[in-house]
Amino acid sequence: MLEKISKKYGLELKSVKVKDAEESGEFLTIPLEIRLTTDLNSTRKFLADLEKNSKYLIIPKLKISVKNQRDPKEVIVTLVVTGFFMKKDKDKGKKA
Repeated sequence: MLEKISKKYGLELKSVKVKDAEESGEFLTIPLEIRLTTDLNSTRKFLADLEKNSKYLIIPKLKISVKNQRDPKEVIVTLVVTGFFMKKDKDKGKKA
């Protein structure tokens, strides 16, 4: 889904790192650390699409830095996108 949204705005995901999954109540959270180089307008559109397209994603970390201070058009965006998934019950279907 992230690739689809990024391609929509001509963004290239420079790196994607899958972090360790964590349990959060009935959910399993899987964070992805993404790094891309783009401009602020495309970043804004990318983040807006993430916000409106999925109720199961959050962005707990976002860092934006200028690639070249003399020409601040391009920025380096590093963000963590965390997805929530229902945990599968291992005991489902077992009789007591």
